[in-house]
Amino acid sequence: MRKSLIHFFDTHQLNVTNEDVIASKPYSSQLKGKNNIQTITNILEWQENNIEYWFERAESSMLIYIATIYIAVSLLMFFMLGMGLNAPQTLIYFIASVFIITIIYLLIPNKIVITVFFVLYAIAFLYILNSHGIKIPLIYFVFGGIIGIIIGALVEKFFIYAHYFHKKSLPSSLRRIFEMLELTLEIKLPLSKLLDYKTAICRDYAILSAVFLINSKTEPYYVLIRKHVATAVKINDYFYVIDQQLPLRQLDKWLADNKKSNCRLYKVHFKDDADKANVEFIQKYSRKNKKSCPPNIQKIEHDVNQHFTAKDGSCHESFKIHINKKAVYFYDEVTHLSVVRMIIKEIEKQFCNNVSQISRVEIKEENEGLIVDVYY
Repeated sequence: MRKSLIHFFDTHQLNVTNEDVIASKPYSSQLKGKNNIQTITNILEWQENNIEYWFERAESSMLIYIATIYIAVSLLMFFMLGMGLNAPQTLIYFIASVFIITIIYLLIPNKIVITVFFVLYAIAFLYILNSHGIKIPLIYFVFGGIIGIIIGALVEKFFIYAHYFHKKSLPSSLRRIFEMLELTLEIKLPLSKLLDYKTAICRDYAILSAVFLINSKTEPYYVLIRKHVATAVKINDYFYVIDQQLPLRQLDKWLADNKKSNCRLYKVHFKDDADKANVEFIQKYSRKNKKSCPPNIQKIEHDVNQHFTAKDGSCHESFKIHINKKAVYFYDEVTHLSVVRMIIKEIEKQFCNNVSQISRVEIKEENEGLIVDVYY
């Protein structure tokens, strides 16, 4: 029963529709490479360059579950507890709790501080009321506080989104802000909206990757761990994970980076003329203790230099770029291109329009990772 529920919630949030596939086709076409590895690397790099992580929506995912549980429980509790108090008195204390917690939520950015304050506030307020002979159940403050946090979160997000659209006319700005608020609370973001706003959380990234892969005739898989999901592809009987940023990672490496020992694997595929893809559980995968494979420095260095046009003349200066060890280990022929693209992107970030001045790039291995010396 428990496993069935887990699989139901997993697949419900990660559905791919024909509408999604059609909406992504213009993007998928431009990302198609000479081979499968190029296409997959292009998909990953495109996401890193064009999609921002939607932190407000990630926070709201938990808010939705809290609000749902709250509404169900509070309706029952207020009916039962309210019978022992007169309605005006109950309403006054409840509204006071909502108002105070909403203000505190908006004024204090640290949510841990808010939680501590709320507990202390409830205890202190109850003590004062009891000292005056007024008996109010603690549950009223708990429910009032939860509603205050939910209202505070929505008001906070309203002002965050207002910043993005302040240059538009007032009606247009309000329409876009309220649409963003609505999308923030969506379990599954329509792909057309994701491509419009260019912002996503992990399950949106996973669906987008899956759709791009379907358009490129590559079978996608979902890999799920607690509080996270990504898309994988199977190459040479092994899984490689596409997860928001370069480089492409082996599944065992991805699990190690996320400090997990296992994950759930789902295959995504369309059956006949179905409007929606079938998300089918295939196995629970356990991490293997594979030996770390160091990168082929010589080959990486050669391919990075091939990208930049050498400038005639001697080198006067050099600039060092550090690449984290975690990003390049568990390297193989499949991940090679994504490592090269990651290093090229780091160089271009530092040199901007002056990349034409680069004479050569030298890469060496150190304890903490790779040192990239760029001579110009």
